[in-house]
This record gives sequence, structure tokens and C-alpha cells, in this order.
Amino acid sequence: MIFLLWGQLAFGQTDSLKKWHLYGAGGGYMDGLSQYFEGYSHEVMLMNASSGLPLYSDWDNYSRLAFTPGFWQTGAWVKFANPNKKSQLRVNLTYTFRSDTLVYTSLFETGDTSFGRSAIENTRMVFAGVSFMQSTRMVAKFFRLYVGAEGDFGFGPRTKIDFAEYKFDIREGRLLEVNEFPSIGNPRFQIFASALLGVEFCFLRHFGLTAEVRSGFGGHFVVSEKPVGMSKTVWNLGANYYFKSY
Repeated sequence: MIFLLWGQLAFGQTDSLKKWHLYGAGGGYMDGLSQYFEGYSHEVMLMNASSGLPLYSDWDNYSRLAFTPGFWQTGAWVKFANPNKKSQLRVNLTYTFRSDTLVYTSLFETGDTSFGRSAIENTRMVFAGVSFMQSTRMVAKFFRLYVGAEGDFGFGPRTKIDFAEYKFDIREGRLLEVNEFPSIGNPRFQIFASALLGVEFCFLRHFGLTAEVRSGFGGHFVVSEKPVGMSKTVWNLGANYYFKSY
């Protein structure tokens, strides 16, 4: 009796898995905000770099301003669906670019000369992710809503940091001296878990457009350094092609 019941359950699960099929493929562009929990800081910049940045004892004499980080992401995906197409599994591969900027301004002046420092960190990473989505029935015969969850993993072989210090003549409005200190950071990776909400517009039986927002959190891990928490809130615009019909 037990073996018969187990066999029926195993057969049912296998049969259910066989019903999932390759549903479509697509690509898109993502923008929004991806940042450290406590913002980008001098400490994070030093941690992300491996060498080449000067260590000064006078940082308390400078104000520090962090700009909103630049972020964009582009990639492609394939979708799998069950027979009624309401449950979907998306596997995506994306390329991500981030740019963090710090500006330091001296709290003191020497005659007409002020002092400043700046740092720009550019990070490029490749992400692989999996999303599970549950959608509504088709509304008005051309769109449907969906919600889901996503997990993605990214790796970057290095980061590039351009650090500079300068002297500025206030009266004449010109730079007197600039010293640059480029640095290459260690390899790093990121892990994110996100919730997503989207709408999918379908037309001509094989084509679709998607608009989606995602919000989640994760961690930034640099080799030989402590991890740092990160969050992201982004929007994604994409296009799909359905192999059979939507």
C-alpha cells in the first residue's frame, strides 16, 4: 500500500515536471538605484581597492560628499512555463555597471588656495539569476499582471578606482596642481534576493513587452575583506518572443 502510494506520488511529480516547457526568450534594460546600506564612503572605497591609494592622517579636515551612484544593467533571458502559462520560471544572464563618486573639500584655505580630493569607482559585473513568477489570467485579451521572487549572483574580476587630489586658486578660478592615484580593486561578488512586480503586454500571438519593478537586498563581498550590505530598487523594460503562443 505504502509503495503503491509512493509510486503514484513520484509518477505525478515526474509527470508534472514534464509539462513545464520552454516558453519564450527575451531581453531588456534595467535602471534604478543600487547602493550600500550605509552609502558609499571613504572606508568602503579603501576596502574595495587593493593598492595605490594614499593614506592620509588629515581626513577629518575634509568634508565628504557621496553622489547618488550610477547604475544600469542589460541582459537576456529564457522562460519556462507550465501548461496554463500562469506559473513561469525565468533564467537570466546580465551585465551590470556601477559608478560611485566621492568628493572631498578642505575645511581650510591657504591664502587664495583651497584643496580637494575626489574618487570615482567603476565596477563591472556579470550576473546570473533565476526568477519564479505567478501571473493573472489575460486581461482585455492583451495584458496580464505578475508577481514573483528573484535570486541572482554576480561576479566581477576587479574594480577600477580613480583617486585625485588637487589645489584650486579661488581668485583666478583655475587648478594649480593635480595628482592622480589609480588603483585596481580585488575580485568581488554580489548576492541579491528581490521581490518583483510587473505587467506584460502581449500582441500578435508571439510578441510581448514587459515593464517591471524589483526591490531587494544582498551583500557585496570583496576577496580578503569583510562583506558589506547592499540594497537595490530598479525598474526593467523588456521584450519577449513566445515560441508557440502567449
